Amino acid sequence: MLFDDDCDGVCAYLILKTLNENAIPGIVDGKAMVDQRHIPYVMLNNPDLIVILDVADIDKEFLNEIKIPIIWLDHHSLHKPKKGVTLCSPL
Repeated sequence: MLFDDDCDGVCAYLILKTLNENAIPGIVDGKAMVDQRHIPYVMLNNPDLIVILDVADIDKEFLNEIKIPIIWLDHHSLHKPKKGVTLCSPL
């Protein structure tokens, strides 16, 4: 799981961690964007699924490099659809 390092992101991770004990945390700090900085994390952990929590955007370069299903959960306004990403947002 990749999540923002603010209260919303950390709480979302902790809640979902109770559903899946094997979830490995990956903190997205700084500009709140999943980008090429996170590719080594994904390659190292070799997940079956990537869950992104409370992050503002996902860089196109990341999506081009990573060929793993992605679920993006966020409570902010709707984002532009990204190819290969399942977006779940209440707004």
